[in-house]
Amino acid sequence: MINGKTKVFGLFGNPVEHTISPYIHELLYEETGYDGTYNPFHVREGKLSDAVRGVRGLNLKGVNVTVPYKVDVMEFLDQVDEMAKGIGAVNTIVPIHLDDKTDYILKGYNTDWLGLSMACDYEGIPIEGKDIVLIGAGGSARAVAFMCAKRQAASLVILNRTLEKAQEIKSILESSFERMTDLGQIPIMVGGLDELDLVKKGAVVFQTTSLGMHPRVDRTPLDEDDFFHKVDFIVDIIYNPKETIFMKKGKDHGAKVANGLGMLFFQAVKAFELWTNITLDDDQLKRVFGKLEKFVYEK
Repeated sequence: MINGKTKVFGLFGNPVEHTISPYIHELLYEETGYDGTYNPFHVREGKLSDAVRGVRGLNLKGVNVTVPYKVDVMEFLDQVDEMAKGIGAVNTIVPIHLDDKTDYILKGYNTDWLGLSMACDYEGIPIEGKDIVLIGAGGSARAVAFMCAKRQAASLVILNRTLEKAQEIKSILESSFERMTDLGQIPIMVGGLDELDLVKKGAVVFQTTSLGMHPRVDRTPLDEDDFFHKVDFIVDIIYNPKETIFMKKGKDHGAKVANGLGMLFFQAVKAFELWTNITLDDDQLKRVFGKLEKFVYEK
C-alpha cells in the first residue's frame, strides 16, 4: 500500500520498458518490511539534467541510472565515488544529508562492480590471486576490470575484437593505480579474440559482450576447444537465456559457470543498502534471489 510516508525510488533510462528492476526492489521491500516504491522513468533525449533536478524537486530517496545515461549523468551530480570515477560510469544516485538541514547533495556510485563482486562470492567464483580473462571492452568490461583490481586478482587479460578499446581499458585502469591506492596493481595484457596464448591454465573468464543474448542465442564470442580447456570458471553477464552457448561450452569442458542474473540482483541489493542503510543477511538474500530466478526463468 502506497501512502504519504512511502519512500519513492526510481530508474532513469531510455528505454526502460523492458526493465525488471522494479520487481527486484519490490522483493527487497517485501523481505525487509520497508515502505518503498520503485518506478521506471523514461527520460527522453536531452532531458537528463531536468530528470536529475527532479530528484531534488520531488524529494526522491534514490535513483538508478541505466543506458544511455550512465556516463552523462556524472556532470549533473555534486559528488562521484572514486570507483565510479575510475570506471567512468554511475548507475546509482544517492541523496546524502551533510548536516541536520533539509538540503543534501547527490552522490553517484557504481554498484555494477559491487554487485558482480557479491555475485561471484554467492556463486563461488574466486577472484583473489586468480588469472582473469575479460572478453569485451565496453562499459560492463570496465566495471569487471576495476573489480578484479580491487579484489587483488593475479593478472588480467582483455580480449576484444577492437584492440583500441581493450587498450583504452588497460590505460584507464593503469592510470588509476597511483590515484586509487586500494587497487591492486595487477599486470594487464590485451589481445584479439584469436590470441588464446595469452590465456593461462585455470583462468576465470568474464564474458561481457552481448553475443548470445536473446533473441540471437546462437552466437558466441569464442568456440575454440583450446580456449575452454584452459578455463576453470566462467561468468557470462547475459541472463537471458539462462545458459548461453558460451556457458554451455565451458560447462562441457568442466568449468563452473554462472550467468548475469546474480550481477543484476546484487547491484540492486547494493543500491538498496546505499539508499536505506538496511543490510540483508544470507538467508534473506537466498530467499529473494530464489524468487527472482523463479520469476525470470519459470514465468
